[in-house]
Amino acid sequence: MAFRLARSESFIQGIKRMVNEQIDLASEEQDRRPIDPITVPHQVRKRCKKIRALIRLAKTGMKNRKTYQQENRRLRDAARMISDIRDAQVMINTYDHLMAFQRPEIDRREFGPIRRRLSSRFESLLHERSSLERSFQEIQISLLKSRQHMSDALLNDCREPVMYEGLKATYAKAFQAMSDVFTRPTDEGLHEWRKHVKYHWYHCRLVIDVWQPVFSGRSSELHRLEEYLGEDHDLSVFERLLTESGEVARSSDCSSAILIGVIHQRKQMLRTAVRPLGCRLFVESPKDFSKRICAYWKIWTQEIPGAQEV
Repeated sequence: MAFRLARSESFIQGIKRMVNEQIDLASEEQDRRPIDPITVPHQVRKRCKKIRALIRLAKTGMKNRKTYQQENRRLRDAARMISDIRDAQVMINTYDHLMAFQRPEIDRREFGPIRRRLSSRFESLLHERSSLERSFQEIQISLLKSRQHMSDALLNDCREPVMYEGLKATYAKAFQAMSDVFTRPTDEGLHEWRKHVKYHWYHCRLVIDVWQPVFSGRSSELHRLEEYLGEDHDLSVFERLLTESGEVARSSDCSSAILIGVIHQRKQMLRTAVRPLGCRLFVESPKDFSKRICAYWKIWTQEIPGAQEV
């Protein structure tokens, strides 16, 4: 089934179903041979993030609150085991994207050594297949443990108020992180905002059937915001890589200054774009947002399926 709550099941049934589905899909992706060392780590990491979003939504309905912290940490650490290849690929993509913003008169061959070192790092990670295999084995064990622990921890009589509280809490964190960034914009603050926007995006996807036109549009705009913030983070990491690794010193002064200048220019464009988008998406207070979703949910669960189609 899709990554969304269904009217035919209770809230907790939907959460348990989707947790199991994501674990099964992650296991299937890791079992395929030969393993695609680029696609599979990315997909498995997404599965882990989706499961973390699900248990975050239902955490007030757990028998023991410590279970949420334990499983959230387990899934986070599992995803980190296979982050190196993905991170190296992102740095190459970031470099290539930056080249698209260079002025036509700039000789791109000046930046060749940087691209080659990024590619060399990526290629060396690709050849560490035994390490990747071991990581997947450990992730499989972690996911099986999470499946059992979360099945035991989630209360079967957990109802919609738990969902409302979870939606409100995630929205509130994104709302507060946005306010903090607008007051004092920092690389760390923008990355923190991005993480909470992503959880809120996942949660809106879960309730998309409650009112398709509203939540489909909201989900699309949240995804756009998350991608802008993600690109900003990638540029910040790329700039640190250039400066802290001595990459700037190995390149000519002119090419390094040009590249860092393009990074700053692009980040300024992104930070200008996220402000009005964020203000629209988080215009309501967390309390008002929760009340609105609660009202939509009640209407949806009480209406006759297909009643909107006349």
